[in-house]
Amino acid sequence: MKKKNIAIMMNLLIILIEVIGLLVSIINYKKLLIEYYTVDSNIIALIASILFLIDSHRYKRKISSITKIAKYTSCVSLLLTMLVSIFVLFPMDKFKTNILLEGPMPIFHIICPILVVISFVKFENYRFDNNDKYQTLIFTYAYGILLLVLNIMGLIVGPYPFLQVKNNTIIMQVISLTILYIFTYFISSYIQKIKQKH
Repeated sequence: MKKKNIAIMMNLLIILIEVIGLLVSIINYKKLLIEYYTVDSNIIALIASILFLIDSHRYKRKISSITKIAKYTSCVSLLLTMLVSIFVLFPMDKFKTNILLEGPMPIFHIICPILVVISFVKFENYRFDNNDKYQTLIFTYAYGILLLVLNIMGLIVGPYPFLQVKNNTIIMQVISLTILYIFTYFISSYIQKIKQKH
């Protein structure tokens, strides 16, 4: 089977699972928790997969630059949310499995990140330039700045511990976001290097 056909099938699967995850989230929490990076990343992945299917239908070989960046961004952000959930939030929550296994969390934190990364790296075909990896950082950087401002204004608390300005020193806040931003950059760069080998 051609890579393009596999990519189409995987994106259809991603859309189906993302819709299920979002519906389960709304049912469980009575609203869509858009203040969470995890939820926003999965929404981007859903939109990106829809764009991919549209482009795959419209063009024989070409995928638009908007779709490419959307897919690349969703890949970076979902991989980030999976790694942070497993190696940071899971231990911080005393290894309680609800962050990974409760409600929509298996979909948001494990299943969709894995599917999106495999589809993007192994089966989707793009031409990259050096600026692409920087464009994928916009979402994460904008999210961090926006939520930090909302926390400072007292309009929201968290939702993540490192964004809670009232419970952290300014230095801790700066260090946490700097580490997160640097880590995001390395994820983006690494994905592009792997992708260029396939």
